[in-house]
Amino acid sequence: MWAGAAWATPSSERAQQSDVEYAREFNRGIEAFRRGELAEASRAFQAAYLIQPTDPKLQSWVSLVRDEQERRQAMTRALDHAKEPPLVTDETAAEETDARDPFWRRLFSKERTPLGLDQASDSTEPTRYEVLTDTKRAGFERLYKEGIGFQPVRGLGFSGRSEIYEEPNPVESLVLDAKKLNFQEFSQYRTSVVPLFTRSAASRVVADYEPLPRFTYEYDARETLHQFQTQFGFKDIDTETHAINALYSLPEVPFLGTLSLNPWYKRVYQESDHDAGSSEHRNEVIMNLSLQQTDNIEYFFQYDGYDSHKKRTVGRTMLELYKGQVRLKVPKLKLFLIPSMEYSSTEFDPGDDEFIKKDFFVDWGFDITNRLRASSKEQLILTELTRAGSTPSNPETEVYNTFNKLSYELFPDFDVSLGFDYSRAAGMNSFNNYGLRAEVELFKPGVVRSRVGYEWHSYYNIDDELSLLYWRFFLFQ
Repeated sequence: MWAGAAWATPSSERAQQSDVEYAREFNRGIEAFRRGELAEASRAFQAAYLIQPTDPKLQSWVSLVRDEQERRQAMTRALDHAKEPPLVTDETAAEETDARDPFWRRLFSKERTPLGLDQASDSTEPTRYEVLTDTKRAGFERLYKEGIGFQPVRGLGFSGRSEIYEEPNPVESLVLDAKKLNFQEFSQYRTSVVPLFTRSAASRVVADYEPLPRFTYEYDARETLHQFQTQFGFKDIDTETHAINALYSLPEVPFLGTLSLNPWYKRVYQESDHDAGSSEHRNEVIMNLSLQQTDNIEYFFQYDGYDSHKKRTVGRTMLELYKGQVRLKVPKLKLFLIPSMEYSSTEFDPGDDEFIKKDFFVDWGFDITNRLRASSKEQLILTELTRAGSTPSNPETEVYNTFNKLSYELFPDFDVSLGFDYSRAAGMNSFNNYGLRAEVELFKPGVVRSRVGYEWHSYYNIDDELSLLYWRFFLFQ
């Protein structure tokens, strides 16, 4: 009604402005439809319809918003009558030329888009660029903004999460503990196979006022059981984290593309009721840097460092971590590929021990159909621990992991998935295992995301197994 009244007696200035807005939304809808992103196309066409409700090219779409198959057919009919966009600009013409070009020409084009493999179409703020994102499907809620959360007032957002989950202790950790403690018997190996059990709750506040960077404060409290039980004999460790980060993007850096900076500062408090030596405070600094030259190639770098001091005993821990990724996507094949490398060095004082970890992994996945998706991760982890005067003095591990997942959208916003995992270590096969996972997920974009799953692992060489449950709940994320 409001839009109709505005168009009944428009001023020339209002009409000109509305024509530009209409053209922008209509062109955005066409491009989203060509990419197969129906939800994004629907939102764009709906916005265009509110501006010019009498446009016959949109009539067949309006009454069919909810049904995906009929909506696709309706938009196809609408686009058949829209060979030329309402307002053709140089930028629009360039985009349509790119759409006809071969993939590799578009891959190395100069077109700039926001960061992230799954970024993109559902962002309501095209000038903001996410550095790290989780898989999302497009959605819209009146008081929700991507990256901000629940936004009761402009520029200020809130969100939260709660998690209760069990997970297997990584094989490299089990092997390293077994070597340090000189395990020889099956009973010793089996005793060390205990799950990590974590309970956590977190809240987040985001301030987003252009042209200032986006500032985020996050509070996280968690308790983890059994993390150090094998080596040190205590069962619980509590961690409280206060984190502040800023996100700022420079969209057009000459010869580089879109550059995003995301520095973090964390103040972490850690202690255990059963171990005085675990009580420590630390200041942690993280710098994320992301560089995107085209919408299909992105480079990501991270530095993480801290120097923690024991509060109830003598000692300190110092960490330096470096990580690099190349994020690739092939839109025509609906494929993404992320090769990554991570190197970290942790020094322990007193004792001058040093723990070095090298992590090489590749994440990849693709859409088999509109509802069926497959993803996988292949990982090689190398660790070494130097500890002068101890036996053995230099235990090492080499572990290969693969994690595989097949998910299906059973109903709108409701997925079911199955997974198969496998891990094996070189030189010590006691902890080789395979695992099966089943999971259901409810995801209403902008409102709630809840994931419940069951995981079973078989350590077949020592005739042992783990049965695990997990639940993760995200509100306004």
